[in-house]
Amino acid sequence: DGHIADVRIRLVSNATCSDAEWADGIIAGSPVYFGSISSELKAYFESWQDCFGWPTVKTVMGPKVGGAFCTGGQQASGRDTTMLDILTAFTSTGMTVTGGPTAFGASAFHADGSKAPNFTDEEVANAKYLGKRVFDITMALTK
Repeated sequence: DGHIADVRIRLVSNATCSDAEWADGIIAGSPVYFGSISSELKAYFESWQDCFGWPTVKTVMGPKVGGAFCTGGQQASGRDTTMLDILTAFTSTGMTVTGGPTAFGASAFHADGSKAPNFTDEEVANAKYLGKRVFDITMALTK
């Protein structure tokens, strides 16, 4: 529909509070670790409190839209709970969240234990759907 978005893609180890402040929408992802997000992603979310303070973090992050994705090593590996942890971090700062084609976001699994899964066409389509959904909601809320 002709809209263009400026996008920053960051590994969580390189993401900063200024990246979060800059964005109108954030899609965060994590591997599944015991049914939850990685410690690095959790630390990044917690850094927002240090950067912005309370309750200012809600003023900075509140107008933003968030979405979640993850990868897991098994079909029932805790992907839903991992995405829910991401969305919980977003809602605790007042962000508006959305799911994807699944209840909580987009996910993939790689049963062979590889670090670089071969994504199925459905997994790729689900990720694209999540990106477009976050974009569309962000555009609607920032008009």
